[in-house]
Amino acid sequence: MALFVTMCDINDEFNNVLKWAADNRMIVNLRKTIEVVFHKPSARYSLPSLVTGIEQVVSAKLPGVTFSHNIKFDEQVRNILAICNQRSYLFKCLKGQGLPSKELHTVFCALIVSRILYALPSCGSFLTADLIGKIDAYLCKAIRWGYNGNLRMSELLHDADMKLFRSMLHSTHCIHQLLPH
Repeated sequence: MALFVTMCDINDEFNNVLKWAADNRMIVNLRKTIEVVFHKPSARYSLPSLVTGIEQVVSAKLPGVTFSHNIKFDEQVRNILAICNQRSYLFKCLKGQGLPSKELHTVFCALIVSRILYALPSCGSFLTADLIGKIDAYLCKAIRWGYNGNLRMSELLHDADMKLFRSMLHSTHCIHQLLPH
């Protein structure tokens, strides 16, 4: 049995994407289109832009997640903690206004924990011990502000992984067929 491999130029492939979009009545905004070349974190080289006319960047923010060219999530964690710090002001104000503990817990989970959990299965396994420590330090500060939970990032990661794995066990999940029997 012969195996044929067809090499494709990246510009040809990009033109195929543009054609597919046009065929499906979609518009690709070329002014907002960017290129990120992912490589090992230890790589010491950079490639010139591979797609003609498209800006190459070192990170891209897709709905709520910052993907970096070196597959590190430092910027993502910085963004999450910045948002959580902004939201913690509201939490402190509500506590100062006398909101009961049960309701404070609900607000904290809705405003802050939900942000930490967002897209965790996609980036959680790439988090270094240092980044996990930064999130844990933030969660410890929240206890001093009056949050009555005892969350740890390692537990949140484990719970997110288990939730994803349980959903993959259903035959309707898009990657169910990739699981071993």
